[in-house]
Amino acid sequence: MAKAKSKSSSNKKAKSNVKDNTKSSSSDKKDLENKSIKKSKPIKSNTIVIAIIILIILVVFGFSIANSGPKAKAGDKVSVWYTGKLQSGEIFDTNVEEMAEGTDIVREKFEPLSFTVGAGQMIKGFDNAVVGMKVGEKKTVELAPDEAYGSYKAEYVQTLPLAEFESTFKPVDDLEEGMVLYYQSQNGRIGSFMIKTIGRDFVTIDFNHELAGKSLIFDIELASIDE
Repeated sequence: MAKAKSKSSSNKKAKSNVKDNTKSSSSDKKDLENKSIKKSKPIKSNTIVIAIIILIILVVFGFSIANSGPKAKAGDKVSVWYTGKLQSGEIFDTNVEEMAEGTDIVREKFEPLSFTVGAGQMIKGFDNAVVGMKVGEKKTVELAPDEAYGSYKAEYVQTLPLAEFESTFKPVDDLEEGMVLYYQSQNGRIGSFMIKTIGRDFVTIDFNHELAGKSLIFDIELASIDE
C-alpha cells in the first residue's frame, strides 16, 4: 500500500510538471506575440509616414503640372468663352449656348470669341483680365464704367433735322424709338447710335454705347492661346 501511494504521488508530480511546462510554454508564446506586436508598431507608423510623404509629393507634383503651360500675354491670339452680366444679374451678352437660354440673345453659332490680347479689339477691362490666364482657367471680373464702355456723356446726344437724318442714314418709316443703328465712319470704323426720339421734323439720336455708365460683370474661360 505504501508503494502504491508513492506511485500516485509520483504521478501527481509528473502531472504538475506537465501543467507547469504547459503554462510556461503558453507564457512564452504570449511573450513572443507581445514582442512581435511591439516590434510591428514602428513598421505601421513608418508606413503611414511614408504614405503621407508620397501623397504630399504627388499633390505638389500635380499642382506644378496644373500651373505649368503658357499664360496669355499681349500679342497672343486667344479665344474665350464669356458671359456678360449687369449688376442686377441680367445677361446682356454671351457666347455660351446654355447661358443664352431664356434670354433674347440669338447667334448663328455659339463658339469661342477670338481676339489679339492688347490690340484694342476688346474693352480695356476685359483685355486686361485675360492677361496671365492659362488654357482652361476661369475667372469672374467686375469692370467699372471706365474699364468698360465709359461714362455716359450728354454731349453725345444730338438732334438732327428729319431730312438730314434720312439723307445720311435711312427713312424713319423703317425705324422705332429705342432701335440701335450701325454706321461706318470715313476711316472705316464701325460705330452705333440709338434712336431716342422721332419727331415730326426731327430725330434725336444717342451716340453713347447702350452700356455706357454701367458696371459690368464678366465670367471668362480661356479656351486657347495661339502665341
